[in-house]
Amino acid sequence: MRRNWIVFASLLAASGCGGQLGSSGDESSAAFSFPGTSSTIPSNGNYYLTSFGYSANDDGVMYCGQSTKTGSWFYAADAQRYNCGTRIAITNPATGKCAVAETDDVGPASWVESAVSMPVLDASPLVSEYLFGVKGAGNTDKLLVHVAVVPASTPLGAGNCPSGGGGGGTSCYSATMAATEPQYTCVQSATDQTWYTCIGGAWVAGTASCNNGYHWCSTSTGSVPPRFCQQGSDGVWRQCTGYSMQPPVSNWAGPAGPCSN
Repeated sequence: MRRNWIVFASLLAASGCGGQLGSSGDESSAAFSFPGTSSTIPSNGNYYLTSFGYSANDDGVMYCGQSTKTGSWFYAADAQRYNCGTRIAITNPATGKCAVAETDDVGPASWVESAVSMPVLDASPLVSEYLFGVKGAGNTDKLLVHVAVVPASTPLGAGNCPSGGGGGGTSCYSATMAATEPQYTCVQSATDQTWYTCIGGAWVAGTASCNNGYHWCSTSTGSVPPRFCQQGSDGVWRQCTGYSMQPPVSNWAGPAGPCSN
């Protein structure tokens, strides 16, 4: 039965094996705490996907009261992060495929996440089968997904995500580019040079299926972020377009828009 794992998690916490993954600066507060689990939400919404509930040893009643029903519907754990009964859009950033599930169980145990240095979303085998073509998924498979809360009225199931998987459209506003960029645009942040991909209306750390990308530009004095304007040794002003330094610059704006400096 699924409840067996809850007892196991409590024993882990009592033995000091529990704990939270990551630092508070990278994560947001959660719905409630539960012994032996991480109860914080990663700010970038990224998890590794695992599956449960379709075999005899982990089928049964979940923490919030619903049954896994042998993995025959779209449910998920991580209720300690999102609360019981919350609907979440789970997106495969490599393909854009998305499914909606309901959080009805707690877990996984902290050691499962610590083993792969990544938050883990445990969900119905229907989710992993739809997103990745595999019914059984473990933490070491490292199946990357992006999670966003969606309205409670959103139907459960494959492909039922609101526009963009998060209810706010597929495009993302980029402060680096000072523009709204379409889905699967990749931008190297002007703040810390970290790469982000626009997926489902949100910026997700890393690069995945980039249709277009904007990066820092190399100059004789070092690298500069997109939209940075600089006068060259030849006296010509140029702007980093996200590809290279290009003229002209007039009225403190260039080919990529207003100068960022």
